[in-house]
Amino acid sequence: MRKLFSMLLLLFIISIFISFKAFAAEQPVKSIALHDEVLSFDEGEVLLQDGQVFVPLVKIVSYLGANLEFSEDGMTLAITKNKSELTYKHLTKTTLLNGKIVQSHPIRFIERNLYVSIQFLGEATGYKVDYLPSIQTMRLTNDVEKSLGNNAFIEKHKPNTVSTKPTVYLTFDDGPNKFTIENMQTLSNYKIKGTFFFVGNQIKHYPEIVKKTALEGHALGLHSMTHNKESLYASSKAFIKEMNEVKALTQKLTGQSIVITRAPYGSYPNVTKEMAGELVNTGYKLWDWDVDTLDWKYTEAEYKQIVANVKAGVQKAVAAKDPHIVILLHDRAQTAKALPEIIAWLQKEGYTILPYDRSDHIIQNFLKDKRL
Repeated sequence: MRKLFSMLLLLFIISIFISFKAFAAEQPVKSIALHDEVLSFDEGEVLLQDGQVFVPLVKIVSYLGANLEFSEDGMTLAITKNKSELTYKHLTKTTLLNGKIVQSHPIRFIERNLYVSIQFLGEATGYKVDYLPSIQTMRLTNDVEKSLGNNAFIEKHKPNTVSTKPTVYLTFDDGPNKFTIENMQTLSNYKIKGTFFFVGNQIKHYPEIVKKTALEGHALGLHSMTHNKESLYASSKAFIKEMNEVKALTQKLTGQSIVITRAPYGSYPNVTKEMAGELVNTGYKLWDWDVDTLDWKYTEAEYKQIVANVKAGVQKAVAAKDPHIVILLHDRAQTAKALPEIIAWLQKEGYTILPYDRSDHIIQNFLKDKRL
């Protein structure tokens, strides 16, 4: 009788796995939700592979409030939540749940970034995972936090009319520093993500802020090691060396392989043809901006001028029919003070605010180099 029961249980588990693979193969998944909130993932970040739906690991771990730690050499990571521990070993590409190997490889590198199966991670950390086909959403819920029933959730999140206004990207240079934290808190208050271009020498002083920025789902960019105009632009070799060094620092802290760069003081006229060629050969992309807020030149008391510069710059870009508007900001006191008003105005005007998305790269450089 016991053997019969065991066989029936095994068949049941196999049927669940097969049915889930069949669902995944046939049904598109565009969104991931946690309780009553649809989580923010860039287009193309929710992926299907081997019958499993994968999302960027760092982002979803942050959303779930789980603890994520990398080993000193960056080769092992551990996720802990609700008495469960998931371990991933990069060298062997092995995933373990509470010390036992998981054969389905639910954590893996996809397109040079670390992804995790949402079904596996959710269930391993105590969540019920439902697929809602009418809104193409996988939803995670548990009994601890009160949330809507699935039907009420579907009604609440039926697609609305998409905004026809340009997409806006809020980008922040020269961190990490204490103002990075302030700016991230403001972005969180408004439920949006930004793009942070970090300087290597600053990363050395504030590694925990880099980790926090990645964990909260913001896009990270490379802004050289030194931000020193003379040494950085001394030669093509010096230029690419600094970008490679800051990339290595960031990858060790976050596990992300970052390709988007920003040249200090702008790519024109600083980045030569040779430097641009080095960027292309190394697989980097280059972003400048549409709107220069000039926030660096104002005092904290003059923060209203930064807000005014954003409004004027965005309106000028709209008049020029620019579908993607990149705004240059800095991690400084005056910018942190201006940011809430900037975001409030953009949202009131109906602009969609997104972080940089490498899967949907937008050419935005003063060199007008389509390779970058």
